[in-house]
Amino acid sequence: MHPERHNGREVHVQNFTPIDSDERIVEFRTRDDRGAIVEILEVFQREGSDELFIRLIDQPVSVRLVQWAVQEAARRLP
Repeated sequence: MHPERHNGREVHVQNFTPIDSDERIVEFRTRDDRGAIVEILEVFQREGSDELFIRLIDQPVSVRLVQWAVQEAARRLP
């Protein structure tokens, strides 16, 4: 994952495509000051579609992070 900064927090961003999946995923993970993961979300696109989807991973996620993640994923997904 490549660390980025958003709203004063370190955000790790990783692009990947799972094996046997038609999804191209950009995953975002924020960490607190102790390095513990605080938020995880995925923005993904299915092959052949221009539409972006959001998957929140088992915890609350900041709306600001969601907005930024969608813009960043749109930039990263061709």
